[in-house]
Amino acid sequence: MNKEAAVTQELELEGPQQVDSTYSRLQHEDDLELEEFENITISTNVRSRRLRWWMRTLFWTLLVIGITIPFVVWVVPTILDKVLIPLMEWEANTFSRPVLAFILVASLALLPIFLVPSGPSMWLAGMIFGYGLGFLIIMSGMSVGVSVPFYIARRLFHARIQNWIQKWPKRAALIRIADQGGWFQQFRVLLVLRLSPIPYALFNYAIATTNVKYGPYICSSVLILIPESFITIYRFLNYLNTLVYWMPRNGCVCR
Repeated sequence: MNKEAAVTQELELEGPQQVDSTYSRLQHEDDLELEEFENITISTNVRSRRLRWWMRTLFWTLLVIGITIPFVVWVVPTILDKVLIPLMEWEANTFSRPVLAFILVASLALLPIFLVPSGPSMWLAGMIFGYGLGFLIIMSGMSVGVSVPFYIARRLFHARIQNWIQKWPKRAALIRIADQGGWFQQFRVLLVLRLSPIPYALFNYAIATTNVKYGPYICSSVLILIPESFITIYRFLNYLNTLVYWMPRNGCVCR
């Protein structure tokens, strides 16, 4: 009230020509105060959103860790000991080595078509045939397993995905990167994308909907499969050795 009275008195004392300038000055001061208040509010909202985002991220991270650790420590060994290892032993004892090799190649070729992980087949190939022949079996089956989804997706979904890319170019920017450039450019991009966390079987279908040529696709896939096959065989055999060492000590019988 004192400020309003002082302003009114000031206007009465000033001449009529200065009234407009005084009102303009007051209006400008009010606008500055309002703008400052809005900036403070926006800054507070941004900090609040960031804090909520970090809290949600921390919560989900701790939840995933809390689920993953018990699963890896207790559930995975139980599944291996009670389900996978007996199944692999049955396959190894039931079929001859040539028939078993054919079954493994067929499973490695067919499972990726249905988006089913082919890890157990890779494990069995390494356990029965070792690094050398097991590696050749894995590479033979997986080469077919990455080729068939490519041609299925290219025949069934290519036209639809291309229409979607043209309709939503910004959302499809990552997909469009893969089919740009020549053979070597596509090969390099596919190598990088193969290292992404996209599931392997799903990636086979997704990348085939672009204009990527089959040559750089299969070459990049095979190049990634070579170290992956050796690492998979090594990790599984090492894990089996760990189970054989520890499970009898804990009262479990490892077949």
